[in-house]
Amino acid sequence: MRKSKHDYGYVVNDDGYQGVITQDTLENVEKSDYSNVIDLSLLKDVPSVQNVALLETVIPDMLDNDLPLPVLNEDGEVEGNLCRSTLVDVLSDQSNVEEEKEDSCA
Repeated sequence: MRKSKHDYGYVVNDDGYQGVITQDTLENVEKSDYSNVIDLSLLKDVPSVQNVALLETVIPDMLDNDLPLPVLNEDGEVEGNLCRSTLVDVLSDQSNVEEEKEDSCA
């Protein structure tokens, strides 16, 4: 996370996406545990979304979480994330397109 502009990271293992770990959580880990595997109890349970999911289906999860949701491909690999600001931008762009369509039909 030192090289990232974010204060969180997605934890992925051989079983796929496991959850999110925050900078604050990592800062509270004992120095003697630095070389150990991340304990899953340290992770925040942030739901993932599939890359083919309809935006309408992810809105409730977006509203219930402070952190961006990881976007997974069909193999369960993290492809990116979806944050509230991106969702707002997309929905407002859709709204503008619909308004333009309505205006052009008048």
